[in-house]
Amino acid sequence: MIDWGYLFGKLFTTVASWLEAGNLRNKLFQIQEEHELMWTALDDIKRMYPDHPATKIIKQTLEKVTQKYGK
Repeated sequence: MIDWGYLFGKLFTTVASWLEAGNLRNKLFQIQEEHELMWTALDDIKRMYPDHPATKIIKQTLEKVTQKYGK
């Protein structure tokens, strides 16, 4: 005899897992895009204002990010 509750539970779990994987993939792409935008913005600020006091902090931030994640 087929246990419909078990079968429905497995089916529901599988569909929910697929949906969650798709959401995580989309979130990853969004984070990668935001990371690239932030990197570009910091690099532009560093290049446009080389003598500004914040440039030292930006350089340190870019070095830390490069060491941690690479580019």
